[in-house]
Amino acid sequence: KANKFKEEGNKYYGFKKYRNAIIAYTEGIKQRSTDPTINAVLFCNRATANFYLGNYRSALRDCVFSRKCKPDHLKAFIKGAESCMKLEKYKDAQTWCSAGLTKEKERDERKQQGREKKQKSEQEKVLNAIRQRNIYLQEDPSIDIFNISTNPAGSCVKLKESDQILTFPVVFLYPEYAQTDYIKEFHENTKLIDHLSVIFESRAPWDEEGKYTLDRIGIYYEDHDKHELKMVSSNKTLLEVLQLPGFVVQLGMPSFMIMVPDSPFAKHYSKMYASL
Repeated sequence: KANKFKEEGNKYYGFKKYRNAIIAYTEGIKQRSTDPTINAVLFCNRATANFYLGNYRSALRDCVFSRKCKPDHLKAFIKGAESCMKLEKYKDAQTWCSAGLTKEKERDERKQQGREKKQKSEQEKVLNAIRQRNIYLQEDPSIDIFNISTNPAGSCVKLKESDQILTFPVVFLYPEYAQTDYIKEFHENTKLIDHLSVIFESRAPWDEEGKYTLDRIGIYYEDHDKHELKMVSSNKTLLEVLQLPGFVVQLGMPSFMIMVPDSPFAKHYSKMYASL
């Protein structure tokens, strides 16, 4: 019922029928709601209606009651300060302003803490999903894999709540030409060929010889256990590749090297990598 009277008062207030609004808000207050927020709003709204009728003392009194119901109800601080100004109680107005700013800061800090707690919980869900899939993730305290601003792909690993599917930012490296292609969201059940077929629909500007075509390229990953480059089938899904022995997801972003197998460069690069 208290909420019903609040809505009724708001309608009167909207039409500038402040006396009717005060009556409605008063009836709402009489309901003695167990919700402190509703009570705080009722007192504050009645204070505002009184303020516009020039009843500044009544407005100030209601602001005090509003704060008692909900100590961080900022609108009560604002209207309380304005009422003090009208009553020429300038020191009191300053006190109301200072108290309001303090409460606002405290509220903002609580909201920030709440956001951080929620974010941390969501990130932990992602990390658990990665562990459950037996994907080896490089762990480095100095690296935040969820920080989009530091990721070249402008994305990060995510877990879709609806179907519990992981998506990763992925980079394809072309060491022969020092070029890269980034995929912002690579679905774990999507095959490598699905993205590569789009990338190689047309010749890349840097591929002057036209040798990097879908039917000629090889996809390599770094086997960190054996310290060598291994070629993988383009028909494998991202998840299947990430679960291969020796695959390590670095910086939260799987990476693959694209070369032409048996080419002089591929042979030289593979040997050079193994000798490092």
